[in-house]
Amino acid sequence: MTAPDSSDEPQVEGLPVPPHADSSDESPQGFRLGKRRLVKRDGSEVPFDSGRIEGAVLRALLAVGEDDPGFARDVAEVVTMALASRSGDPPGVEQVQDLVEQALVEMGRAKVARAYILYRDRRARARAALTITDREEREGRMPWVRAGAGTSPWSQARIVAALMEEADLPRAVSEDVADRVERRICDSGLARISTPLIREFVDNELMAMGLETALHRQGPIGIPRHDLRRLLGKTRPSVRANSVTDPLDAPGRSRAGLEDEVADAILGRYSLVDMLDERTSELHRLGTLWVEGLRRPHLALSRAIPANLCLRAEPGAHSGSEMLGELAHYLRGVSHGVVVEGLHSVLSPLLRSARAKDRVRDLLAAMGALSHATGRFLDLASPGGRGGALLRRLLPELEALRQAGQAHPRLYLSWDELSPAIATDPELREQAAQLLAGGSLVPIWHGTNARWVAPGCRRGRREAGLLACGGAVALNLPRLARQAGPWREDLLFEALGAGVQSALDGIEALDAFQRRHPAAREDGLRERRGFAVVPVGLAEALRILGDGVVRSAQGARLLGVMADTTKRFADERGLSVCVSSFFGDDARLAMAQADAKLPRASQPRLFADLPAAEAEGDRPYGAGFVALPARSSLQDPSEDAGEQAIVCSTLRAGALASNPLWVSADRDVSSGLDAWRLFHERRSGISEPEPSLPLTDPGFSTDSAGDNLFSPVRS
Repeated sequence: MTAPDSSDEPQVEGLPVPPHADSSDESPQGFRLGKRRLVKRDGSEVPFDSGRIEGAVLRALLAVGEDDPGFARDVAEVVTMALASRSGDPPGVEQVQDLVEQALVEMGRAKVARAYILYRDRRARARAALTITDREEREGRMPWVRAGAGTSPWSQARIVAALMEEADLPRAVSEDVADRVERRICDSGLARISTPLIREFVDNELMAMGLETALHRQGPIGIPRHDLRRLLGKTRPSVRANSVTDPLDAPGRSRAGLEDEVADAILGRYSLVDMLDERTSELHRLGTLWVEGLRRPHLALSRAIPANLCLRAEPGAHSGSEMLGELAHYLRGVSHGVVVEGLHSVLSPLLRSARAKDRVRDLLAAMGALSHATGRFLDLASPGGRGGALLRRLLPELEALRQAGQAHPRLYLSWDELSPAIATDPELREQAAQLLAGGSLVPIWHGTNARWVAPGCRRGRREAGLLACGGAVALNLPRLARQAGPWREDLLFEALGAGVQSALDGIEALDAFQRRHPAAREDGLRERRGFAVVPVGLAEALRILGDGVVRSAQGARLLGVMADTTKRFADERGLSVCVSSFFGDDARLAMAQADAKLPRASQPRLFADLPAAEAEGDRPYGAGFVALPARSSLQDPSEDAGEQAIVCSTLRAGALASNPLWVSADRDVSSGLDAWRLFHERRSGISEPEPSLPLTDPGFSTDSAGDNLFSPVRS
């Protein structure tokens, strides 16, 4: 049974009737076309109109880049004369279209004829897709469909069109699937049916017919009702709570609202199924690697923004307020946070005012409040200023906010930036030590040609502008070390190279996704975008590699090989990727829990600090570049700092995102600054020039400053 056509269907599909067309014109033979009839596809008769032929030919001309209304009029006249010379029953639409094709070919316009034939074929296939086959025995038994806020009659054609468009199936297969679905729904006896239930029937038929690819293409992505009810009943802390969260926590996780958690769950499942390839997705599920940012794959993880780019004019008394407005906009385009560089360019007018102290504190408090409300970090790095003058303003205000329990930005500093500010002021030194102990002051270091500016972001020499870390992939180092075995650095480095390649596969997928969907970020910013590879469980991997003993030289080799391998393989793929100590918070626990479930050979425990396999799932792996086990609070922190300096000596630029070794409630707080100074001096003394590490040779050694850094027996 064919759906009825509308009464105004054109005899020949094309443009509307040109103004000059007149159905009362006469042919050369004197035949009055106003009395000529045409049979439509549904069998009804309508008056013949030559203007519609002219319009269709004109559209075909335009399709091949020609605009010749006179030729279109000539074709219409030729077809009209051909029809006038015929006798008998009125012609049908298909006969008229055949005459048009014949006239175009005979008049020497083959390209125009081809365009007209293609357009005619497209229209025919579209009509065929919407044609319902003969099923009179089921028509009266089909249910009404609930869609949105209303109901509509059952339509098999909608299923056919959806399968052709969404699942990219041929029309014949789509019609077969739709017919099977219609029979099952008809046999169910339902009076009404919802569109999700219809989709379930379609999915069942696709699976039964072995059309898994089509099932994947058109299948919905959502969350089960049970999970939604759990999210609805989850207690969440108020965003108005005036408290400071642990700076090492994953930003935004604890204060995410219901809408964010539902959206994150849906986008996370979409990323695993559609964005990542099957192998990378499986490695993520197994805990071999962890792709950070799957919950919001369209957003960058972090940004580094020079403060002067937040101003539209020269700095003035209200520059702080203007900067905050711009930063609120920038925060919308990231999932973790923003780091502001060179704050001195904005604060220089404020520092000369009489109320400089209050204005600086107000700006820092406003930045903390904005960070706390959005669930994203908003921090400062390398604020600038001559001789540490700005730092002498910032440190007291940050410490005052910290003691008051108010949210405030973290401050990322190198020792070279901090030491001039605190060299002659014991009070500032004490405040810096308190900020370091509280995690509000994070040690960083720079290389000759690279400066650390934000998590996952490195700025080259003389480079300006916006930087972003588009995504990060964490590697499970303890699993690689278990697979290699104690003392087998060569096998570990080979496995690390393969792991880096797998991580870069995930980074490539993230990069391609973000390039395909720039509009999803809503900010329209132009920035240089890089990515990061994150080591997880460095301390645990070194204990496994050293058969229970952590050797700092092995940690230096491992991180050096990881950084060198990442750069080489990333350059081959045209990517900018660095090794970062951030973005591993979710991966630490997930990887430990996954490894605890894996079978492994049992052996006597020679060292008390090695957890049993069944207990590992309750203890997250170590974070970042910290490679030494937790020791007694009576241990000299400078010894830990010296060993940690060796571990980090093969990294050009970086940050100690997690630093539990230098501070303790039982230690003098000022000892943390002494340990930082020793870390800086030791790392700088043994890291220049930076060696190019081999991928698999464990015997490579470099002597520097009297330390055989790469000796495999150094502890």
